[in-house]
Amino acid sequence: MALLVTTLGNAGEVLAGLAIVGGLTIAIISVVSNAMIRSSREKRLSVVQREIAAYVAEGTMTVDDGERLMRASNEPKKDE
Repeated sequence: MALLVTTLGNAGEVLAGLAIVGGLTIAIISVVSNAMIRSSREKRLSVVQREIAAYVAEGTMTVDDGERLMRASNEPKKDE
């Protein structure tokens, strides 16, 4: 009987340890994935801004249109 109680006690400790490790793993994955998503968004925004600047520089687009597009590209979307 004492052996059964000791084994169950150890199983509880192992389960608690697994819960902690699992929680930390999920937290780390969440932080890394959010950083990757944010980096990707910033890179896309930079590309869009460069393209708008190129259109304005070559005269295909007016400065006012370019400025309006720049402001619109910086606004956060409702679904994100």
